[in-house]
Order: sequence, then structure tokens, then C-alpha cells
Amino acid sequence: MEDLPKDLNDSAIVQAIVNLAKSLRMVVIAEGVETKAQLDFLRSLNCDAYQGYLGGRPWTPSDSPRFSTSSGGRQGMMFM
Repeated sequence: MEDLPKDLNDSAIVQAIVNLAKSLRMVVIAEGVETKAQLDFLRSLNCDAYQGYLGGRPWTPSDSPRFSTSSGGRQGMMFM
């Protein structure tokens, strides 16, 4: 995913996966989003949410308890 959206082959594959998931009425969550360009590309495909360094650093085990009750089990996920 690091070459998105520059790499046309990678972009086509991601677009096909998102389109398939959406046609099956699935929620689409992209992982490994690190740049604004990647996020903009995923937004253009109507991706529902993302995870990755762009949204914040990975959590340590000691971070988990303070988020577990307030996030409804969707820890580390950023909604678009």
C-alpha cells in the first residue's frame, strides 16, 4: 500500500477490492494508511474507515484499558 496512489496496478487492485466489498454491502477498513495521499485516494473510493500511522501510533498493551470501554471495541480505527 505504500505506493498508493502512484502505482497504477496497486491502485486498480485496491479499487477492485473496495468495489467488491461495497457491492456485498460490507464495511471497508483500510489498514496501513501512512500518508494524506493514501487517505485521499481511499476517500475517493468511499472507504469507510482506516488504520495506520496517519491516524496515530500503535497502542501499547498499557494503552488498551483506557480505550476499551469508550470506543465500543473499535480501537485504533479512524472513520472517514
